[in-house]
This record gives sequence, C-alpha cells and structure tokens, in this order.
Amino acid sequence: MIPTLLLLAAGRGSRYGGPKQLERYGKWQHSLMEYGIFDAMRHGVARVVVVVSKNGMAAAEELLERAAKKVPIEFVVQDSKDAPSGVKIPDALEQSPGTAHAIFCARRQLDGPFTVINGDDFYAAEAWDVMAKLIRYQDPDNAAAVAYRLAATLSPNGAVSRGVCNIKDGKLLSLKEVRGIVAVDEKIRCEADEIALPPESAVSMNFFSFPQKITDLLAADAVGFFSFHGGGEWALPDAVSRMVEGNLMAVAVAVTRAPWFGITHRNDRQLVERALAKAIMSGYYPEKLW
Repeated sequence: MIPTLLLLAAGRGSRYGGPKQLERYGKWQHSLMEYGIFDAMRHGVARVVVVVSKNGMAAAEELLERAAKKVPIEFVVQDSKDAPSGVKIPDALEQSPGTAHAIFCARRQLDGPFTVINGDDFYAAEAWDVMAKLIRYQDPDNAAAVAYRLAATLSPNGAVSRGVCNIKDGKLLSLKEVRGIVAVDEKIRCEADEIALPPESAVSMNFFSFPQKITDLLAADAVGFFSFHGGGEWALPDAVSRMVEGNLMAVAVAVTRAPWFGITHRNDRQLVERALAKAIMSGYYPEKLW
C-alpha cells in the first residue's frame, strides 16, 4: 500500500449545520476520520496528512490525538490565498474553494504517491482491500480509484452530490460531479434537470490513489478552471476528469459492492451510528480503535 494517507477534512458542512467530519460516534467516541486512518494503517499507511480549515485546526488535533499516538499525523490549513501562480480564487469561495484546492494546499507535505479520502465518509474494510489490489498493479505515473454503486451512496434525508464515472475496460473515461441527486418513488434522478440515473451507476467518493505529479497537474488545471469557471468550487472529480480527457493521467477504476456511508444531512447521523455498530458486531472493527 502507498505509505501516505491524505484526509480531506476542511469542509464546512453547510447542509449538516457544522463540520460533520468532527462528529464522534459510539462508546469510545470515534470519528469517521479515525476509521479511515485505522483501515489505512491495516494496509501499510505509515503517515497521515489532514487538510483542515483554519478554524477547525484545534478541534481536529484534539479529535485525532489518540490516533496520533499510533501514526504520525500532520495538519495543513486550506487557505484560499494559497493558489497556483497566476490564479486568484474569488472572494466568494474563500470558505469553500473545493476539494481539488485542498489537495493543492497539501503539496509540500506530499513527497511521493498518496491515497486520498474524505474525512466525513466511511469506506469499509472491503473497499480498502480493493484499493490495495489496484495499487499493486498501478503504473507509478497514473492513478487508481475505488468507485461505489450509486444506489449504495444515497441519503434518505435529502439530495447529495456524486461524481458519476464513465468507465471502459477498467479505465476512467470521464468523471462528472452531479449535484442534487435524490431517490423518489424507487427512481434516482437529478433534481436540476430531471435526468434519471441507473442505480448501478459507478460513482466516485473521492477514494483515489495519486502519483505525486497530481499537484503539478492541479496547478495547471487551476489556471484554465478559474479562467472559465471563476464562480464555482474547484472540485476534485471534475479536475480528474479534465486530466483524463486531456491524456495527462490515466485512472484505473474498480467498482466495489462494499457498504459506504457518510453524512450530508443532520438526520444521517443516526444511520451512521447504526452502520458503525453493525460493522463492529460483524468483526470488521474493534469497539475501541486505539
């Protein structure tokens, strides 16, 4: 397994009503970030880099204090003023520049290939096994991704955003961030344009393995993105898609049927509590991680 894990944990959680990556669960009050670190360590990760907001630094350090006794953890602040040369991130995006920008901000801590996950998602041990197999055969200049079935990643409590994958022969052809996805009357659709989406659609949940060169590719991508889309968040799925379509990087993809869960809306918390309890009872995780 690649030795460095990058955790994206700078989100504001606007729909949730607060920084959902800082929520704690169960008797021992573990966060989803800790489960991600625990799974990564089981697959050989020996170093963790966490991207946080300026206001979230102290809380994240306290939250991960127990994990930091088992693995070195570094923290990086996502600062909208930290932008590639020639790029100015609009003031309107100061609080949420996007997940692609979060990785760019961690470039000085990334001295080799790395695996990236969201800090407010649970990816399941089975999915980490799939990623480990992908990495074993990964070209060092290219990337790998574990995707999930769309139907397995929805929330009964409201709309979600997902990176919908177009895959052929195990290779990513394109990746599109689709917002406002809901399940209504046993059908999945996008609220904005009423497009129906197949339940078996493969979606990215930002579970990637990247070569170090991704930070240079992101710097170049930012110039074009903010020139043409200056008002929108610099999202990782769309940035990866532009790299693939421009033949700058290939991405090997495996679709897992492993469970996934995370938090978008306030009532999702109860679902996460139950899912974690089930994972512990099934023997995949100890009740106390550290």
